[in-house]
Amino acid sequence: MEPKVSIVTPSFNQARYIEQCIRSVWDQDCPNVEHIIFDGGSKDGTLDILRRCESRGVRWISEPDKGQSDAINKGFRAAAGDIIGWINSDDWYARGAFRVVLDYFRDHPEAQWVYGNNLFTDSKGHVIRRVRTMPYRWDWLLYSGLLIPQPGVFMRRRVIEDCGLLNAELHSVMDYEWWLRIAQKHPPHFIDRYLACFRLHEASKTGAGEDKPLWRRERAQTMQLCSTQSGRPLKGALGQWLACASKHAARVARGLRQLRPRGLHCAPRVVVTINLIAPYRVPLFSALNDHHDIEPQVWALAATENREWQVAETDMKFPHRVLRGATLELAGQGLEKRRFVHLNTDLLKNLWRERPDVVVAAEFSPASVQAACYCALSGAKLVSWSETTPLFETHVGPAQRAARRWILQRATACVATSSGSREKYRLYGVPDENIFVSLQTADVDGIACRCEVVRAQRDTLRRDLGWSADDVGALYVGSLIQRKGLDALLRAFAVAVKSAPALKLAFIGSGDQEGALRSLSLELGVTDRVVWRPYCQQPELWDFYGAADMFVLPSRLDTFGVVVTEAMAAGLPVLCSKHAGAAQDLMTDGETGWVIDPDAPEQLAERMVALAGDAGLRARMGQNSLRRVRVAAPENAGREFYRAILHALAFSGRR
Repeated sequence: MEPKVSIVTPSFNQARYIEQCIRSVWDQDCPNVEHIIFDGGSKDGTLDILRRCESRGVRWISEPDKGQSDAINKGFRAAAGDIIGWINSDDWYARGAFRVVLDYFRDHPEAQWVYGNNLFTDSKGHVIRRVRTMPYRWDWLLYSGLLIPQPGVFMRRRVIEDCGLLNAELHSVMDYEWWLRIAQKHPPHFIDRYLACFRLHEASKTGAGEDKPLWRRERAQTMQLCSTQSGRPLKGALGQWLACASKHAARVARGLRQLRPRGLHCAPRVVVTINLIAPYRVPLFSALNDHHDIEPQVWALAATENREWQVAETDMKFPHRVLRGATLELAGQGLEKRRFVHLNTDLLKNLWRERPDVVVAAEFSPASVQAACYCALSGAKLVSWSETTPLFETHVGPAQRAARRWILQRATACVATSSGSREKYRLYGVPDENIFVSLQTADVDGIACRCEVVRAQRDTLRRDLGWSADDVGALYVGSLIQRKGLDALLRAFAVAVKSAPALKLAFIGSGDQEGALRSLSLELGVTDRVVWRPYCQQPELWDFYGAADMFVLPSRLDTFGVVVTEAMAAGLPVLCSKHAGAAQDLMTDGETGWVIDPDAPEQLAERMVALAGDAGLRARMGQNSLRRVRVAAPENAGREFYRAILHALAFSGRR
């Protein structure tokens, strides 16, 4: 059985950061762990977070204490583990750190305590400095400030029994004094891995700036005391200078031997670049983040485009950031009236600072070119991620095709969001074994649960739409733009209501075609049967799915159609255009609904009439939709995405 690990965390008014600290302990690939938190009586919401975390095995006590060292010592006394670590509430562990430490202790039974490297981050968790420390030498620790990063220290229980606890009388150098005291009996072992992240922020001791006179006084007293205890006389100014010079010379020599050190973090680091973080992407990234043997981050190239999406910061439980840059709005191609190009000047700089092992580049943008350049220079692996299909590629010019080929020649894996996207990769010569299909996903379980609740108050929602209990509501959700084929839907609807007078239609969304579509509905004589609602955010949007009886997507061009995934999760029969990727990957014609041709309005009208006249058929198809949509559930989409990353890592030597 593996040794038990005890992690001690002191806390006081750190509600902003403590949950990430706790999650970093949960995310370790190590089942036998206890996390002990001694809180000094926080008043900022910390206790609410601690109560929520009790179910995950967190032990905590909130009571007044005599300061940080006192809280840490209480934690050490309460710890029951064989291996003990201490991390402050505003710092967090790297993924895989515990596994690296436990393996080292297993392979080196003589080691009593170990330390590793630290990543220094800003208040938002973005890496600002990589502190790669040095192997232990007494002179370096005593004189030159050899950095033993406190969050990256782990020790056997015997160390505390032999050397005692922190000196609670010290304010600034209690860890430095402890390291010196312990090292006299048990020299530490150095693990050249990034074990933890140390956060610099305005409320931290380091970030706010220490009381320098107090720090100097405590450090000088500690040096004198430990030098006397060790029986090694304190060197003069020249001896101390030579010790510092020796350490810096050793650091330079190591840097020359390893000009670009890679793979020093515990779990392989993965950066996913994407235009912007859309709501339907959040479940995928959350599922990817659940694979604890990789350390994923999501970098958005822009905060917004022309979308009305809003994603709450609290919903994004995965590491993410928005890069600086400019967005260009250009003329579109084919049925697309416009497109957006993001120019990010700091992407390469941030990649070089983070040093990921894998970069997943969405589509074929300037950012993808930068990602390919970084991978070529650093030895990292590139994964291409795209949702466009061969139909979209017909509008691509020669220069864009050349750029695509250049990027794909350097990609070790490709992630397609549909079967059509997979065919696009094949056209560019990518072998099948390098292509992984991660279907466009949504919060399938969340939508299903919400719609189940909504149906209990369905009549009220339908009255808000102007629908009676006997009406049969057809729903469209999305942009009101040309390529969505909404003119075809209105024409088919006008035909269908002649045979099915109970039919009603609702449009949820906005776009530049709204005026023309309203005029068309007036011309066709169906204005009183059509409801228009502006775009709304989740979960209000799910209420409309719960109130509807069928869903229609009549697109003339669509990479996938994530609204089909949402409608199927809501248990609706779906009429899906053959030009949407979902038609091939999610729809089963005649079982979950029908695949239709938007340019054949008679066919679409016939299908709407069939569903309007048979409640039993709607119920059967809705149940089939619920079962079928599981193939696009976040855990399945995340697993295929993860397999693509592992495939890339197999070529990097990290697996």
